[in-house]
Amino acid sequence: PLPIVAYQVFPDGRETLLRNVEISGLSAASFKDVVAAAARAEPYAVPFSPQRDDPFRGFLGAVSGEPVVSLVVPSLLFEELTLKKPSGEIPKPPVAKHPYFDRRGE
Repeated sequence: PLPIVAYQVFPDGRETLLRNVEISGLSAASFKDVVAAAARAEPYAVPFSPQRDDPFRGFLGAVSGEPVVSLVVPSLLFEELTLKKPSGEIPKPPVAKHPYFDRRGE
């Protein structure tokens, strides 16, 4: 999946915004390596594509279009993640800052 916002955090506390990255190899076991989580959680809506052996596959097959799943999760800091460049066309960055993400210091 594409992360909403990804930063590389250095031991001295510096942060670098990462652009055009995909998370690779994230599994349930990866969450044992979470170093910190934000106190505040944010809602997200993402498309859900059930796998062949998913028990919800038959139920969701009756839904027209691609079903959407809502999640409420905090920002997470992982000790280490594998990132890769996304396949396909890379979108150009916006001309103006995004008002939601520009309020990080609040």
